[in-house]
Amino acid sequence: MAGQTPGDHDGLQRIGIAHIDFELTPERGGTHVRLRESVAEPWFLAALNPVLDPLVRVRNAETLRRLTGVVTSATNTEAGR
Repeated sequence: MAGQTPGDHDGLQRIGIAHIDFELTPERGGTHVRLRESVAEPWFLAALNPVLDPLVRVRNAETLRRLTGVVTSATNTEAGR
């Protein structure tokens, strides 16, 4: 997974542009990550939010799962130095 970002190879065709905010908060010796997303383009996709929301939630959960893997791998690599 080195050199990749979470979501690079999710197999989904891109249908728009979103603004994504990651909120990182220290928590119990780790970091709590919160992901917020809003539609930027095309504007009419915002009207589909109620329909698309369950799919976006699944995709975001997968993105956070992959992010956890990247962070865990990096932490293990640094610990082995």
